[in-house]
Amino acid sequence: MTGLSDSQLKTLQNAGNLPTVIQLKVDGITGCGCVLGIKKALNVLYGVHDVDVKMSAGQVVVQGKGENMTQEKLASALRVAGFSVDQKYTEPSR
Repeated sequence: MTGLSDSQLKTLQNAGNLPTVIQLKVDGITGCGCVLGIKKALNVLYGVHDVDVKMSAGQVVVQGKGENMTQEKLASALRVAGFSVDQKYTEPSR
């Protein structure tokens, strides 16, 4: 933990000082090929720093900064790559 309140963390994120963390629910992650495809589709986006794929849970957690770090843009990149993204996005709690 950082010792900062949620509002302080949000302020720092909005100022561009902390990476944004976005969690997506992706259907049909069946193997290593899917994991690699997801990472490839997201890592080409400017500002994406880290992609963590939790295959058994069907979750993708993306960290980064910049205008590409929105749920809509990340989901769109995954859909273009052939993945099905659940419309219910969540941002991991801090």
